[in-house]
Amino acid sequence: MADTIQVVLWALGQKCPLRQGADWENPATAIETLSDCCTYSRLRKREGRRFGVFGDVCVTSVTSALSGDGNSRYDYPSSGFVLSSQFSSVGGLPSLASRRHQRFVEQVIYHGLKNLSPRDGDEPEWLFSPEDTEEIFHRCEVHGGKVLYLSHLSESGEHDEYAQVSWPTSAEKALQMLREKGCNEKFSVTVKIPKEIVDRWDEPQSG
Repeated sequence: MADTIQVVLWALGQKCPLRQGADWENPATAIETLSDCCTYSRLRKREGRRFGVFGDVCVTSVTSALSGDGNSRYDYPSSGFVLSSQFSSVGGLPSLASRRHQRFVEQVIYHGLKNLSPRDGDEPEWLFSPEDTEEIFHRCEVHGGKVLYLSHLSESGEHDEYAQVSWPTSAEKALQMLREKGCNEKFSVTVKIPKEIVDRWDEPQSG
């Protein structure tokens, strides 16, 4: 129980661009702030009639309305919001998709690996040993993704290197080439996971 409390306190202390304003760490404030994001995430894949996402509009409920000739009834939207304006403060829908992708990378691709970053603002948020970097390559491949960039940070700064991973050079080969230059400390890895993989993973998370 003590560990659970510590984890909850830690989670509440992590500031998120989606939780803004005063008292952002308060659970009640967080629920209210994130409610529309959760609603959109839950309804964005909904197909057919009634509520769901239709273009730039998220319809959250409908009411039954009588047609003009009085012979039939149809679903009429009774509440919802315009997506582009509702999420404009956090960069709109592309920003939400980017955050889902980053959450997948951190919770799936990086899961269980040791983060070597001091998180002092001067270095990337995630840094890994050469061995864990190779594991990231493997996990990325398993999920149908690809490695885009590799960078190496050294304590002295003399072996700071950057490499773009592109055909015909594989991520493994790019890492090997960096290590042959004396890069054996901390690596930052930029990966790209297919949207459909992230969406499939995100559905149970938001449902």
